[in-house]
Amino acid sequence: SSSSSSASSIFEKVDESQIVDIAACTNIMYNAGARLTGQSGGGHLMAQWLAYHQAVGIDHFTVYDADGTAEPFLAELVKQNKAAYFPRWSTSPSLGGLSGKLTEISSEPNGHDALAVLAEAHCLWSYRGRARWVVML
Repeated sequence: SSSSSSASSIFEKVDESQIVDIAACTNIMYNAGARLTGQSGGGHLMAQWLAYHQAVGIDHFTVYDADGTAEPFLAELVKQNKAAYFPRWSTSPSLGGLSGKLTEISSEPNGHDALAVLAEAHCLWSYRGRARWVVML
């Protein structure tokens, strides 16, 4: 039956060559294309953030984005299989079709963290057996 095959798949051994040492998951991001105030000539914060965390040893990223603004910064990492990207997290199929009300609440300025616990749970579950360490950033 389909339930027994899906249950057995969560216990399958992961190929050791596919395990990363350190994976990082973000909080739900907004306005990822922003620059520091008054720094019009500088690079985008998201590009700098990614470069810094790669330099300190992050092997794989999972980025949860509320508005799709991180996509230009992650496209190459996704292509290289060094990142998983969830644009517009509140409407992601990974959430199994949340209610419209929760999606609406999460888009309000005071409700941005409404889906944070779901992103964290998704992160930890998706890296089980695939990362030696997982950090939440």
